[in-house]
Amino acid sequence: MLDLGCHPGAWLQVACQSIGPRAKGGLVLGIDIQETSKPGRYTDDRVKILLGDAREVDGTLWKSYAARGLDVVLSDMCHWTHGNSVIDSAKSLELARTAFEISLYREEGYTLLKPGGSLVMKILQGAGIEEFAKELKEHYKTVKHHRPKATRSESKEVFLIGLGKL
Repeated sequence: MLDLGCHPGAWLQVACQSIGPRAKGGLVLGIDIQETSKPGRYTDDRVKILLGDAREVDGTLWKSYAARGLDVVLSDMCHWTHGNSVIDSAKSLELARTAFEISLYREEGYTLLKPGGSLVMKILQGAGIEEFAKELKEHYKTVKHHRPKATRSESKEVFLIGLGKL
């Protein structure tokens, strides 16, 4: 699993628990522009954290950590909000597009997100999201929006999910 925007580490914990017992293997790779420590609880040595900007990562880095590809790309990336919903939504959409492009990364015999894999992106509601969802449908069997029950009523955050990468 790849966790884009992994700071402060909550999804790293969830991801590590979701891949099952340590003996089963697996990898959780997190990346963030903020220095992030591996949470001590609910994680183990299968969790690796990189300091960097996902928008600038060379594809060979993904291959060096996940030579056999990954089953999930999760993006919890979020920019510093400005309080202007139009600007904030546009910047959020830009980060979601980054996650989408990373999920499609491939080079000679290598695919980062395996066929059948899933893409989960946090995004702020706004202009362009429905068009973006249509674009995802060209690459994923199922595309849906999800708003967790725990989300504050005033929040514009939703998750855009692509299941079953084609």
